[in-house]
Amino acid sequence: MRRLQDTLNRPSLALTLLLAAAIPLSACADPDEIPAGQVVVCFAGPSETLADPMGDQFIKGLQGTVVFDKPIEDTQVDLYCRETAKRVLQIDVEGEPWSVGYATQDHHGADVTPEVGFETGQPIHLVMSRRPYADLYYAFSARAENGLFLAMDDGLGTQLTNNNTLDFTVSMGNATGATEDDSCGTRAAHELVFKSEDTVSIDGGERSTITLSDGTATVMNIAAWRYDGDVCMEPWGPNSIQAWVAWRAAPL
Repeated sequence: MRRLQDTLNRPSLALTLLLAAAIPLSACADPDEIPAGQVVVCFAGPSETLADPMGDQFIKGLQGTVVFDKPIEDTQVDLYCRETAKRVLQIDVEGEPWSVGYATQDHHGADVTPEVGFETGQPIHLVMSRRPYADLYYAFSARAENGLFLAMDDGLGTQLTNNNTLDFTVSMGNATGATEDDSCGTRAAHELVFKSEDTVSIDGGERSTITLSDGTATVMNIAAWRYDGDVCMEPWGPNSIQAWVAWRAAPL
C-alpha cells in the first residue's frame, strides 16, 4: 500500500515500479527464499501522459535515433528511478528526447542489467508500455536496425507480447517446487515459457537462448510466481508476477 501511495504522490515525468521479492502491498511478510529478482523500468519525455499521477494505461511506439545508452550516473536525466536504475537509453524523436531508465537484479541481489551497446546516431524503434493494476507496471522494448535488441517487463509479463510488439510470447509455466508460506498463503515459483521459432522454459534466475525470426536472443526469468489465494493481493496487486528480460547484444 505504501508503494502505491508513494507512486501516486510523486508528480514526475518519470514513473517507476520497483519489483522486488516482496511484491504483496499489504501486511504480508517479506518472502525472499524463492528465486525472485527485480526489474526496474521508468520513462521520461515531453508527453504529459508520462507524468499523469493517476497512471493511465498507454502503449506508445516511437521511431528515432539513439542519443546515448550508458550508466545512469553518467547522465543528468531527471528520472524517478535514478536511485534504482543502472542504465539510461535516450532517443531523439524529431528534436525531443525520450528516455528509459532500466535495471535488472537477480535473486541473489547481483546486478544483471544487459549492456546491449546501442550506438549514438543509429536508428531505433522504442515501445513504452504502462498498465495500472492497483500499482503501476512498466515494460519497454528497443530494437535497432542492425539487430541490437532489449526488452523488459517488470511484472505483468505480457504488456508487450499481447500487443504484437515482439515476435515471441511469454507465459507462466510449471511450478518448480520452490514455495514460501506467509500471511497471504503459499507463493510458488514457476517457470517462464518463451515461445517463438522454438520454445524454452526457464526457472527463476536462469537464462537461455531463443530463436527469433531474425536470429537468436538471450532471455531470462527474473521473477515468476503465483499465490494459491488472493487474501492479500486483491485489490492491491496481481496474484501472480512474470518479470523477464530479453536481449541481443551483437549486431546481426
